[in-house]
Amino acid sequence: MMKERAAVALYDTRWWEGLDAGMIVAVQLYEERTIMPTGEFQMALQAALGRPVWTHELANPGALQSELERKQVVK
Repeated sequence: MMKERAAVALYDTRWWEGLDAGMIVAVQLYEERTIMPTGEFQMALQAALGRPVWTHELANPGALQSELERKQVVK
């Protein structure tokens, strides 16, 4: 897990701009701290998983990680 100062500094760089959904999800889904706007992360998750992702699902990143990993194995 990133320290708070590092997470804020990374957020301020707007690192997610120009990246595809898979790259965004690969970074934010496995980081405990929020390092990008939640709405943009949710849209990237929806694109990566190919389904709607409800806001309450963001509270259980382990389930989302498992789903993403299963989806990647199936490809």
